[in-house]
Amino acid sequence: MRNFRITLILLFLLTSFLSFAQGTVKITGKIIEQDTQLPLEFATVTIQTTANVTVNGGMTDANGQYSIDVAPGTYNIKFDFISFKTTVIQKAITADTDLGVTAMASDATVLEGVEIVAERSTVELKLDKRVYTIGNDMMVKGGTVSDVLDNVPSVSVDAEGNVALRGNQGVTILIDGRPSNMAGNNIADVLRQLPADSVDKVEVITNPSARYDAEGGGGIINIVLKKGKADGFNGSVNANTGIPENHGINATLNFRSENANLFSNFGYQYRKNPGNAFTDTEYLDDNDNSTGFVNERRENDRLQRSFNASFGLEWFLSESLTWTNSVSFRRSAGDNPTETYYDNFFADRTFNNTRFRLNDEEETDNNVRYSTSLIKKFNADGHELKLDGSVSKSLEDEKANIDDIIVGSTDPAQNTFERTFNKEDETRTLLQADYVLPIGEDSKFEAGYRGNFIDRVTDARAET
Repeated sequence: MRNFRITLILLFLLTSFLSFAQGTVKITGKIIEQDTQLPLEFATVTIQTTANVTVNGGMTDANGQYSIDVAPGTYNIKFDFISFKTTVIQKAITADTDLGVTAMASDATVLEGVEIVAERSTVELKLDKRVYTIGNDMMVKGGTVSDVLDNVPSVSVDAEGNVALRGNQGVTILIDGRPSNMAGNNIADVLRQLPADSVDKVEVITNPSARYDAEGGGGIINIVLKKGKADGFNGSVNANTGIPENHGINATLNFRSENANLFSNFGYQYRKNPGNAFTDTEYLDDNDNSTGFVNERRENDRLQRSFNASFGLEWFLSESLTWTNSVSFRRSAGDNPTETYYDNFFADRTFNNTRFRLNDEEETDNNVRYSTSLIKKFNADGHELKLDGSVSKSLEDEKANIDDIIVGSTDPAQNTFERTFNKEDETRTLLQADYVLPIGEDSKFEAGYRGNFIDRVTDARAET
């Protein structure tokens, strides 16, 4: 009997240890190039659920090896690298797993002829960043900046517009080298309002220097907007439409002379995003007995309208000195009425009541920004001095009517009616100076100053 108790205790301890150890497991492996059998450094490994929701990710080291921690489960494991075919495997991960060696094949196509149209290469590798030139990428035509980022290797954008770099959402987004929240507080909405045709290139900075804010622990993404580069008058107009209602138009107009470049960009977006959700819930007591059921049915019809305009002047004071001034304006308005029905049942599945909840939200956002930049280039090797300044004013107005009633009830105490108001007035000023001196091919010296000044007033009220 004593031996039986000891055995039982040991089994209990072993089971507890195994349960604790299964909190997270490690996925390891190695990625090589199929043709040369050499390891691929900086290849992206993304761990997604079977519903394609990213849970973690990482990049390979100099030996092509990776190591990623995840919770046990079944995952789609995706391997990406520039100019190579994407490889995806699905595997149930219950313990530390070595996926072994994954060979990636180059994505090459043999052409009968090549026509050069004076566009730079799509990818440019620099000391501290990778630069992706958008050019005439048909994958994002008629889309938004969110669509542009979602097509950049190692960058992903989820359904809510949140941006992640190598699976990490702690990313700082810059627009023309300046904090994107200068254009509004909700960066996901800003990226969905800017048309893709306004983007020139995207810079992915995975090893930022001291001149960048430390808040972007997952890296920095700098979105560079288009400015005219061809002499004389030039421009483009793009329009798009889609189902559900998704309409937009964007125009870029520029005039460039020997001493100056006048540039402008205008865009309008109309987007409607209907949706619905169904949730059935069973409530249990401590003994796993049913105490009730709730069937939830939800419908929403989000509508967003936005207009953005910007214009500026580049003044070429000399061959090495350029002064740029620009003004931008953005206005957006939207509403998101949501109707939800809750059918409540007792433990024996007999009907109790139906609760109806209406959440009618409206939001307007206005933003104006002035920016100035003076760049002195001492040579073509990156030795330069840059002075930046900008000031922006943002006004946000949100309000919502929330009705929560029991259908058919004559007792007013069971029903609630609430109105919420949220106004925010924000002024931001940025002053920055950066000096860069390359030292050899693999290093450089940087020094500078950065001052970010914020004045924010928020008025939040609720009425019942």
